[in-house]
Amino acid sequence: MPLRAPRRLLLLQHLLLLDFASAIITDVAGSPLEHPATFSSTASEFNISLTLQRYLYSGPNGLQQYTRAFNGELAGPTIRLKPGDTLHLTLTNSLESELFDTSTLHNQIKDFDVTNVHTHDLHIHGNAPGDSIFTEVHPGESYTYTYNIPSNHQGGTFWYHPHHHGSTAIQAGGGAAGMIIVEDDPTLLPATIAQLPELILVMAHLDMPTLRNIALTYETNCRNAGGTAAQCDENTWSDGPVSGTQINVVLINGMYQPVLQMAANRWYRWRMVFAAVNAVLEPSIPGCEVKLLAKDGVYLSSAPRDITAGYMVPGNRADWIVRCPAGTHELSSADIGGGKGGGGVAFTQLLATVEATDQGDAECSLPTFSIKRPCFLVDLRNAAVQQTVTFDLGPAPQINGVTFESKTTYAASIPMMILWMSPFSQPTPPHGDLYNPLCRVMVWFITLRLFIMSRLW
Repeated sequence: MPLRAPRRLLLLQHLLLLDFASAIITDVAGSPLEHPATFSSTASEFNISLTLQRYLYSGPNGLQQYTRAFNGELAGPTIRLKPGDTLHLTLTNSLESELFDTSTLHNQIKDFDVTNVHTHDLHIHGNAPGDSIFTEVHPGESYTYTYNIPSNHQGGTFWYHPHHHGSTAIQAGGGAAGMIIVEDDPTLLPATIAQLPELILVMAHLDMPTLRNIALTYETNCRNAGGTAAQCDENTWSDGPVSGTQINVVLINGMYQPVLQMAANRWYRWRMVFAAVNAVLEPSIPGCEVKLLAKDGVYLSSAPRDITAGYMVPGNRADWIVRCPAGTHELSSADIGGGKGGGGVAFTQLLATVEATDQGDAECSLPTFSIKRPCFLVDLRNAAVQQTVTFDLGPAPQINGVTFESKTTYAASIPMMILWMSPFSQPTPPHGDLYNPLCRVMVWFITLRLFIMSRLW
């Protein structure tokens, strides 16, 4: 039977370096918001390091549970890039090895100790050493990605997370995710927009009951493949405290219901990403003005636009412009749309408190603008269709009745206008490129989960 040697030294490393090292306050509500650590480009070519490790989350009421995180924090470091940059990202896998090799379990939950890094929406090469979802980094190994950011890349908000087939949900859904920002060319934006102060909000749905069920499925799959109960024991859950197995909260930058401090009547740019396994947020801030600037890293064709609430499924990003009067306000998620967006009923929770203090700012209006787009973000609504692809998702895990095979290649000429047709609420996005839904509002998406297209915001 396939066996893997245990790496108990890695477990000791976790205990020494992670469980007691968190700088962000996670166990009480109401702490001032802290931004994740930041890697900023200071030269056209630079290097950063990410380490995926086991992480002990300590939540409210003393609840604790192990999960996985980058660099010892539930919100991984924010990576700030410029168009034309070359980023060398070295990923180190410090997870403990499986005691039984589950790599042969195709299209099943498996390989909890194997990882990689995948970005959403960066217009970069999808082959190794670029943004390949097929790269495998095993425990104790490191791998260096090279991302060449095009010189004409549009500024925007993106994100990264593990994407190994079989372990994506347990890793990314457990909090291993972070934001990527491609800096704007200030000459393409109105000065009032380019100079807005920013808040970074990495929102992660820490759904321990779902993660626990995924872990139990892994253990069953492992035993069915020939492993013993001891070999298939999923150590993230079996080792250490288990008081947090019922934790089901949305965190912001790893924090529970933090306080966002703003100057009253001052506009702020909120960069938001939502990481989750299967949840929907409909965030709103009653009493404050909110405008949508960009969706999934792409500016609206006419920006910004007034909104009263957002709609975010796993993987979505949104750039808001927010202004609040003096006082205390609540950023909450509630089922405003009645589940009609195709993703089910929205998760309901107070996400954060906004404290706006009077600092003498006078109210000012914001301009509406249309940004100059690079060639890969042109409006395709009236383009001639050269190929139509129709597919059904199902029966799981099949597409059009065909089971997924890793690295199967389907070729298309470039450039080509391809129309994807699907009756399901969540079309499967091509990794590495955005797509333009045919709807009444010109908005680009990488993650779409809607039955009713008018719900776009």
